Amino acid sequence: MAVLIALVIGTAAGVGVAGAATDDDPALATTEWNNVTITQEYRLQPDTPGHIEVTATVTFPEAATEFEVAVPWQGTVTDTDGFESTVGRRYEWTGERDEATITYDLDANETARGGGPERGSGRYLYADTGSWALVKPPSIGFVSGTFRSVDDDVQVGVDRKRTVAGEGAAGDYVAFLGPHETYRRTAHGQSFTLIVPEAASMRAEPEAILAAFTNASDELRVGDRDEQVFTVAAPTSVDWAVLGLQTWESDMWVRADEPIATADNTWLHEYVHSRQQLNTTNATEWLIEATATYHAAELALEDDLTDFDSFEEVLARGSRDRYDEVVLAEQATWTSLAEYDKGALVAGELDRQIRLATDRSKRFETVFGDLNDDIAIDHDRFIEAVETAANKTVAATADRYVTSDATPATWTRRQHEDAFGSAPAEFTHELASDAAPYRIEGPYRNVSTDDIDRLAVNETVVVPLTVSNVGGSTGTYDIGLTVEGTVVSRVSGTLAANESATIELAHTFEDPGTYSVAIESSKTTIRVTEPASASVESVAVDRETLEAPGNVTLSATLVNGRDEPARTTVTFTRNGTTVAERTVSLAPGASKPVEATVILSDAGRYELGVNGRTTTVVVDPARFTYAVDETADITVDGEYRTVTGAEIPPLVVGETVTIPVTVTNDGGVAGTYRATLSIDGAVATQSTGTLAAGESTTLTLSATFERPGSYRLTTGHQERRVQVSERATPTVRSVAVDRSTLPEPGNVTISAAIVNDSPIPAAGKINFTRNGTVFAVESVSLDVNETLSVAATVTLPRSGTFALAAGDQSTTVTVTTPTGSETQANRFGTADGTETTTATGPGFTALGGLLVVVVTALAVIQRY
Repeated sequence: MAVLIALVIGTAAGVGVAGAATDDDPALATTEWNNVTITQEYRLQPDTPGHIEVTATVTFPEAATEFEVAVPWQGTVTDTDGFESTVGRRYEWTGERDEATITYDLDANETARGGGPERGSGRYLYADTGSWALVKPPSIGFVSGTFRSVDDDVQVGVDRKRTVAGEGAAGDYVAFLGPHETYRRTAHGQSFTLIVPEAASMRAEPEAILAAFTNASDELRVGDRDEQVFTVAAPTSVDWAVLGLQTWESDMWVRADEPIATADNTWLHEYVHSRQQLNTTNATEWLIEATATYHAAELALEDDLTDFDSFEEVLARGSRDRYDEVVLAEQATWTSLAEYDKGALVAGELDRQIRLATDRSKRFETVFGDLNDDIAIDHDRFIEAVETAANKTVAATADRYVTSDATPATWTRRQHEDAFGSAPAEFTHELASDAAPYRIEGPYRNVSTDDIDRLAVNETVVVPLTVSNVGGSTGTYDIGLTVEGTVVSRVSGTLAANESATIELAHTFEDPGTYSVAIESSKTTIRVTEPASASVESVAVDRETLEAPGNVTLSATLVNGRDEPARTTVTFTRNGTTVAERTVSLAPGASKPVEATVILSDAGRYELGVNGRTTTVVVDPARFTYAVDETADITVDGEYRTVTGAEIPPLVVGETVTIPVTVTNDGGVAGTYRATLSIDGAVATQSTGTLAAGESTTLTLSATFERPGSYRLTTGHQERRVQVSERATPTVRSVAVDRSTLPEPGNVTISAAIVNDSPIPAAGKINFTRNGTVFAVESVSLDVNETLSVAATVTLPRSGTFALAAGDQSTTVTVTTPTGSETQANRFGTADGTETTTATGPGFTALGGLLVVVVTALAVIQRY
């Protein structure tokens, strides 16, 4: 990420080059990184206080072919997935998938060795209690890696991340595991995060601590502002070896019971450490704690967190007798805390002397800022910086206080006002916004962004700056933006003391190339290229069919998947012929709709396209009508009848209705029809086919009704109501016999006239009875209004009168008694007309008593 302001300089985290990756190399402004990512997740182990579990998940880019890591010596590996042990603590990636893990237990407790900074009463620097932990887990080490060749602008490195399983929070090098509250504030290019554990009892309000950090961020003008400042308020249930501790660049912890309204300010002391980038030698190492102690007290006084007496009391510690023989440039002479106390007094006196010598236009912060880089600081370099800020006299004073046991005295309130009171005009400038501080304007985009590494030709970079007069009198500022050493934009103005103004510096890059861009001493590199090409992601029309020739709107969504602007010519086509063109510009990662009106003048099917992607529109599409001729014959067919007619008669269960339907394509193109016959809205049967424009066909659709009821029958746009019933019951209208009297026993034929008076077919069984006993059964079926005759023959075996019936109609037949030697009773039965039965007794034998009667019935059915 390109950064154009010295007070807000940052570095890209966690990158390196293949084969020699580290987690602190700065990313080059024009380099694209395709990194291996190592994510360490920390987890409490309540059953084993003093130990936490770490799972390191390593994600590999496609370019990675080999990769080896080393587990910290404090860790004991418990599980691996995708890694194999090689030698000692080393583990090699198997390459089977693009993500692998190592899990290990880690000793979390760390104790102090000797006297620590800002000493406490205990011995712990980091600790795990089981229910919470404040730890500095070491990183899993990168040993070696091999990667396939990639583009010149793409490098492979190692990107490190830290997370906490469950409740907790992690900075770059310090993590808290357990329940907590998080407080945040952003100012002056820095984001402050304060973690207050549930187990901590705070002496100062979290918001007051963040306010002190915010003011110090603005007032301590020594460069090297880290983007993130991560602070933990340490619970006091642990015997900490120190009152506070800052590690790496901007991670730190402070005991929760430390006050903020004090000159002896641990919170600000550790914050000043976070601003240091002092590459000291033995002769200048005193600067580390001296500047932290002095500036913490000075910032507390400036922000009304303390008074002058308390400020003077902190500095007066440096004149104690135990420091009489201390020489700051010679560590062998140091007594306990000499660099803190005597060092702070010397730094303060030099601050006062520099302000007096420069009419308050310079201060010790000027020296601090000059030395605050990666260049090694020996004593001569320190004295040179003092002379540059002030003069030879002050430099000689500095040399005497540092190289001898000479000790300055503290100063009075009046002397303080003389040196630290009103100062001449002094200007600082910083990016006007913490988030998205730049603007990029031009034909492709108009956005606020924090990334100006890569631009396209004809884009303009606008840098809004806040210019502040931090001096004590009115003055004029003059700030310029240079490209390749040439001033291309300049703004001047006048500001009173403590007044600020927002200005803008801008430049348009008209040609491709790589440019060195600077505002004052802050420099970056911007790469300018021709725009990339966007791609068509999707194509659509506002309507896919037109009933008649007309216009449609053809639209496309363009996507720029690159991290640079794009410009593309969009071609709209109709059946392969270009009908319109548009030139479209897009910002990186943006999408944009583009459209054109296309004329479709004739019926037919059209293929419309945008840069090769197509969709289809049909003009005058196939339109089908489904007509039922009111005079056409409808067929009803079933077990009992087959009839045709223009209307559907009442039906019985099991009958099928067949309806002729004429299908016509009234549209301008061929299409597929679907003719349906529906019963109560549900399709019962259908027929499909294809018809050309203007073509017709006649087909039939049938439906069978399986249950009685009233149904709505729909074909095309015609609807009929159909009544379906169970079959009707036939009626016996009359009966007749061929003889009403018989001179002797014999056979009689009885005929029945059967009718169907119902509007639906009838079917059933006709029972023939003699004296109430069924002797024959006939099955009959009749259509509507049909009549038929059925007959059955029955034997009348004896004399008497017999009741013969068919259904509910009956008649009688009489058999007379014959003359002769044997009575009818002896021949066919008893005299009373009852049927004879087998009997035994005097005068009868078994054979003689057996009377066998044979009845033969002939059924005759005659239809007429």
